[in-house]
Amino acid sequence: AEELAVPTASVQHAVTSAAMPPMRSSNKHQGATLDSSTVASTASQMEKVAEIVRLARFDGSYTPSQRLQQLTGINEHDSLAWGKKQWNAPVSLPVLTTVRVLAHLSGEYDGQRATWRLVSQKAEKWLNTQQPEWKVVGVATVDELVMAAASWPRP
Repeated sequence: AEELAVPTASVQHAVTSAAMPPMRSSNKHQGATLDSSTVASTASQMEKVAEIVRLARFDGSYTPSQRLQQLTGINEHDSLAWGKKQWNAPVSLPVLTTVRVLAHLSGEYDGQRATWRLVSQKAEKWLNTQQPEWKVVGVATVDELVMAAASWPRP
């Protein structure tokens, strides 16, 4: 993906070299725009969400990868440990990883839900097809599964 970031120095130069005194210019725009660190943070979050979405497989599921771990902290070892504790029975890594990604997106990027909603719906449909693998007392729906994953300690 191509980045369209404007260097902070260029923004500062444009503001300070404007015809108006800097204070007046700053006050005029205060509240109407976000400061550059907020804009950069939001853009960075949106880039991360988009990258996480792109890591989904065609069916909506996720598998562990180094890039997924870098973006979310979700790794194979922790997913298997959670699966063993939650079910005390084998649950496939794609099921564990997919539900942990959904919990991560919901917990960390709820403000960007519009960006990841469609892939989330696809993942939920896929998880429903895998229900015999994960359905137990107390975890009967995908929402309950995501809540269980969200309660698992994250790194």
